[in-house]
Amino acid sequence: FLAVIFLFIRFCILRMEDFVTEYSASLKDLTFNSKPVINTLTILADENKQFASKVVKLIEGRIKEGPQTVKLPCLYLLDSIVKNLGGNYAILLEANLVETFLSAFQLADEKARKDMYRLRTTWKMIFPAEILRSLDVKTKEIDPNWPILKAPSTAAKAAAAAKMAASQTQAAVVGIRPATATVA
Repeated sequence: FLAVIFLFIRFCILRMEDFVTEYSASLKDLTFNSKPVINTLTILADENKQFASKVVKLIEGRIKEGPQTVKLPCLYLLDSIVKNLGGNYAILLEANLVETFLSAFQLADEKARKDMYRLRTTWKMIFPAEILRSLDVKTKEIDPNWPILKAPSTAAKAAAAAKMAASQTQAAVVGIRPATATVA
């Protein structure tokens, strides 16, 4: 019995290592804002939810340590995963959202910063207001032109949550995921 448990644990560890290697390699293919690559990485994350913490660490690491050119596309991937999968992914990504976002923002050019602002405005109903306020305040320290957005009302949050749930349900029924990033 113990031998069976040992083999099962070993198989799970090997499976995780194989997945992490595959996801990391696929993440390196995200060198520009590519909807097909983002969708593929989102689907891989969905099919391997048991490795959510590994996926999040890989994405955060790519944003923090990758070249400037991949930071915005990786933020679009983060956005796609949060909006399409939510759940544990949203909780895990929320933990380092401010630090991750700032690491991409610091060296971004003006166009990328505008794109990041547009992306940030879509998160009002996804991440807690206090996290987004912290993100805005710290981003404003880097760029004084960055606005600090107001938190949405409770009614607006409920309406957005219902709309997102309906969108996810429809996407699941049809077998597609709504795109959240635009192809450059």
